[in-house]
Amino acid sequence: MSTKNSTIFSNIVQTLSLLILIFTLFFFIKPGINRVQNIIITQRDQLIKSIENDMGFIIKYESMSPLIFDAIDLTNVTISSVSTKTKLKISHFTLKIDLSKIFNPEKIIKSITISKGDFELDSADMDLFIGNDNSNKNSNFPFLDIKIIMKMVNVKVDYNDYIVALDDIRGSIKSKLARYYINLKSKLSYETTRNVFIKKGSTNIHINGYIHKDLNELRTNFRIFDTKSDIGTVKDLDLNIYYNKKIITIESDDELKYKISYNLVNSDVYLSLDGESIGIKDFFIPEKKFGALDSLLDSSFSGSLKLLYNINENMLLYSSKGKIYLNSPLLPLPITSTFHVIGDLDYVDVYYLNG
Repeated sequence: MSTKNSTIFSNIVQTLSLLILIFTLFFFIKPGINRVQNIIITQRDQLIKSIENDMGFIIKYESMSPLIFDAIDLTNVTISSVSTKTKLKISHFTLKIDLSKIFNPEKIIKSITISKGDFELDSADMDLFIGNDNSNKNSNFPFLDIKIIMKMVNVKVDYNDYIVALDDIRGSIKSKLARYYINLKSKLSYETTRNVFIKKGSTNIHINGYIHKDLNELRTNFRIFDTKSDIGTVKDLDLNIYYNKKIITIESDDELKYKISYNLVNSDVYLSLDGESIGIKDFFIPEKKFGALDSLLDSSFSGSLKLLYNINENMLLYSSKGKIYLNSPLLPLPITSTFHVIGDLDYVDVYYLNG
């Protein structure tokens, strides 16, 4: 075949390919895209209606982009409370679509990305988040079974003269096998106008773990670092937090090994501590001088402590055994002593105490 004929044949093939593509686009893909757009609009309208009717919020947005590949974007979304000052502003609310689920509308939304969101929660709406709301418990929001991605999201809670803020939240919440898997980072800050010991503080947090969908099981690692307050700096903490069978447990494997558990059924609080030469300054560095109490910060403890407290009956049992170095302004000289004590709120038995 001559070069000229080959070029003509190639042009014919390209033209036919283009015509087939146009035919497919207009007769197959375009109707499919239109169907997806209609499903998204229906889902959006149902979601907005559910939130507005069940929780008393008004939802507005500036624009919704057409479906581009597998994503659709709502810009400048505002969710505000009808009766209070609670407000959520989101610059970009992006929906990722699973095109293979086009005939299953309830599963079509694959993920939601919230970018540059600001959430201000008024104290009057706190009941919505602590289980006292009157919302429709049968409501089924589509985003509960997908992945939620957050970028530069800020949350501010103003409650009874206390302001708590989570700034620059980044990470994701993903639903899988009846669990919500959480991986979030943020900066937590706190301040109050009340006359309390700590008026303001801040820390960086990282949460990584999961919670069961029916809220009966939680297992997560909770890191707290760069913690500062107006009274001093606290050491970085690496905590494991569990919740199972109505019992909340917090554990640490640092220099001071401790375990705290709270039984929601019988209101028992259990605390155990084990450490070697652990001092107050290992965990807390004061911002300012406390006068005569400064010497107390040099005290240290080696040994174990076990404590059981029942909140309902105000009953306390404790046992401690070990060695203590005490530098107190009430003592002429620092003392070092070994001890073993057992007691409750009414009495204490000292098995031995020497120094």
